[in-house]
Amino acid sequence: MKVSNRGSINLKMLALLAIVFVIGGAGMLWFVSASYEPFNFPFVLNMETSFPSASPVVNSTVTSSGIAGWQTYRNEDVGFVFQYPPEVEFAQGDSRRIDFPFIPGTLLQEKYLQIFLSSLRDEAECVHGEIESVVEESEIAIGGIQFKKQLGMGAAAGNIYERESYATQIDRSCIALEFVLHSANPGVYTTPPADFDRAKESEIFHEILSTFRVAE
Repeated sequence: MKVSNRGSINLKMLALLAIVFVIGGAGMLWFVSASYEPFNFPFVLNMETSFPSASPVVNSTVTSSGIAGWQTYRNEDVGFVFQYPPEVEFAQGDSRRIDFPFIPGTLLQEKYLQIFLSSLRDEAECVHGEIESVVEESEIAIGGIQFKKQLGMGAAAGNIYERESYATQIDRSCIALEFVLHSANPGVYTTPPADFDRAKESEIFHEILSTFRVAE
């Protein structure tokens, strides 16, 4: 039985294409493995230095009516108040987010406070359910008020979010104050900016938390 010249040529072409695909696939795997450089988040390696102490650090003058010169945030529906410095800004169209100034020239992109309110049903626990990747939980009393503290972190599209949340209950309402340090992932830079001082940048968070009170 004879094999036509055309059939012989087709077999040779198929064999040649198979060899090209094998060589090309091997080359691609080598390039990916050689180019991959894993990035280790600095706060995973040393969590103690990533999040500052839970004890509030108050550097301002505190009077019987609060911190002198600060503004007052008041929620009449739930019944709580806290103070904040006059230089901060509320996010446009959102009375539950406060943006803070920060030291420029570092990986830090923004820092802000978010206020979350929810109604509790039956025996539901007052806890900030929005925080992702919780790495630490504890109970803490500040100014005679019991808080559920949560530390969490997340990363998305070259960004790192370090979250510190404090939740407390007033009647059947749950109030959560979430402080966020949003920084750039140093792994996306050829020469990344300097890291930021987490303890220093978080001082304002703890000062605000120390002024939280149940409204009279």
